[in-house]
Amino acid sequence: MRMRKPERTGIEVSACCLGTMMSGKRGNPDHDDCVGTIHQALDAGNTVVDTAGVSLTRTGLRRRRSHEPAAA
Repeated sequence: MRMRKPERTGIEVSACCLGTMMSGKRGNPDHDDCVGTIHQALDAGNTVVDTAGVSLTRTGLRRRRSHEPAAA
């Protein structure tokens, strides 16, 4: 996995990020499958996981409803 150092942070992070938008209720509801995906990303050296509670639409940001989990 290629690593990068964001300016002025002093930390190294993976160049790739695992997005969790399609994990859980809106995507793959199989818990074990979702956990397996996270483990594969970690095993590959991924250090960044996107669990943002918003998504980008044509008109801007849309907040995730409060009852939806941020990650599996």
